[in-house]
Amino acid sequence: MVGALIEVLLVRRVANEKPVISLLLLFGLLLVMQAGASFFLGGDVRSVRPVYIQEVVHLGDVTLAYNRILVFVSGVVILVALELFLRRTYLGRAIRALAQDRDACRLAGIDVGRVSMIAFGIGTALAGAAGALLTAVFPFDPSNPYGVLQLKSFTIIVLGGLESIPGVAAASFVLAAAENLTVTVSKPQLENLVLFVLLVVVLVVMPGGIAAVIRRRRLA
Repeated sequence: MVGALIEVLLVRRVANEKPVISLLLLFGLLLVMQAGASFFLGGDVRSVRPVYIQEVVHLGDVTLAYNRILVFVSGVVILVALELFLRRTYLGRAIRALAQDRDACRLAGIDVGRVSMIAFGIGTALAGAAGALLTAVFPFDPSNPYGVLQLKSFTIIVLGGLESIPGVAAASFVLAAAENLTVTVSKPQLENLVLFVLLVVVLVVMPGGIAAVIRRRRLA
């Protein structure tokens, strides 16, 4: 509901402007929200400690914490549900069509304003769900909740492709594997370096991301 309200009151007013205007608007809103969080909640690092945080599952030589299993399973369920919604429902197909061509949607009789509002609301809800799940694993700063994780999210989107949920899921595994391999064989400080290098390589070598590779194989 908050996301839908933001779309109606703010984003819709600049929808016909250049994309950079919407980006600047939302970046400004991010700064306002962070400042508000810092003002009302303070600047201390906080954490959520569920009762099951100390419980683990042993799979041979691998030890997995319950809270990380919960986050992983929840993420998979959300991704699968989102993919089915976008592929199998009329509203989901309308959202995909709107992302491709706004004018063609109007000609086809799609209520562009309503679909935009719902899409922005769903996106905001997903961001809220991600934030809630992350609090079960990582401590956070109310004035800057997850720092480098925002850059990791951007890298995953670039690597996976803007329009492919399976590509984004695959990109998440690729990035996680690259980071963990770096920490295992080298210094932990190099973890973020791998992130930046991977982002640059993908932008230069494979601009369309994993989704472009999937599309080429399907056409072949």
